[in-house]
Amino acid sequence: MPFPVKAIQVDGGSEFEAIFEEECQKRNIRLFVLPPNSPKLNGCVERAHLTHTEEFCEVTDSSFNIVELKDKLLDREKVSNTTIRPHQFLGYLTSQEYLECYLQNKKEVMCHQGIERGQNVAFLLYLVVKYPPTTIFRRNL
Repeated sequence: MPFPVKAIQVDGGSEFEAIFEEECQKRNIRLFVLPPNSPKLNGCVERAHLTHTEEFCEVTDSSFNIVELKDKLLDREKVSNTTIRPHQFLGYLTSQEYLECYLQNKKEVMCHQGIERGQNVAFLLYLVVKYPPTTIFRRNL
């Protein structure tokens, strides 16, 4: 990881018992266990689990072998996050729509014409940081 882990928050499920707790102690990592039946305290993680269940597990033919599942989930998430799901931060556009709008309205980016649909996430993140959605769309709506 690019930073030291100082603490981990868990929901108290059985997977976070003895061995995990011992390893956290060895590494001097504080462990915060949430109270039972408190999904609002871990909202982002709970939402991610729900999204993966609804948009992947329930609609995918899979043996649920962990390696196969991981590969399929990463592929599906990449497609979903770049071309299907709109993002609030991007003015409720998909990443691909945001990138296309940017390329249409920013002539100085012509050197990046070779970007394939949904392929260059790092470049998209660069654009979002350098040119926040409000600066692009305020001029063009």
